[in-house]
Amino acid sequence: VFGALTSCSLHVSDHFYGTGESLLFRFTPRFQAFNWTGDNVYFIKGNNESLAIGAG
Repeated sequence: VFGALTSCSLHVSDHFYGTGESLLFRFTPRFQAFNWTGDNVYFIKGNNESLAIGAG
């Protein structure tokens, strides 16, 4: 089981948006949060066919 907490509401965009306050997490096999590493600024990007949260 996994999920994401985003720093702003999701919307269609051709460019990445959001801030380093966004993160991914999983609950299995144990809870783990994946925070921003600071390596890039690819947080959120989506269109009618896909959604990307984090990249790199």
